[in-house]
Amino acid sequence: MTPACRVCGARESLRQALAVHLCVDCWWDTFGEAHARHELARHGHGTMLQTGRKRPDFGNAFADCTCTACSYQAVAPVGEPCGPCVASAEQQRAWQAEKVLTPPDIDPDDRNRDGRLKAWAERLARAVAAELITEAQARMVLKREVRHAAA
Repeated sequence: MTPACRVCGARESLRQALAVHLCVDCWWDTFGEAHARHELARHGHGTMLQTGRKRPDFGNAFADCTCTACSYQAVAPVGEPCGPCVASAEQQRAWQAEKVLTPPDIDPDDRNRDGRLKAWAERLARAVAAELITEAQARMVLKREVRHAAA
């Protein structure tokens, strides 16, 4: 016998949460907000949560939804990442990568030039650790700037 949702008794589209069976709708009602906060903190984008009626004309999982982060409203699959938030996060990462890869503008006569280059190298290392840039990119721009400073 198929288990039923513990809240509403539905027998289709079940998820198991903490050894309790819940249908998709009841799962989102129970855990949706916490899941959305986790996605925003971990991935930098909001989650589309159902705020209106279901839209079977678009597909099984579609409904009128609102993003938990930016309040974007659309017909979307419930629980999917928000498209505009994802695009914005990707654009921001690209801008941050470009910014960290740009060498600092240091006067050649600056007595603290080595310290400033070291601080930039540390920022590059943090960007590599955060997977914002690759190690090869960091090495390339650092070598170029060190060669430029030596000339």
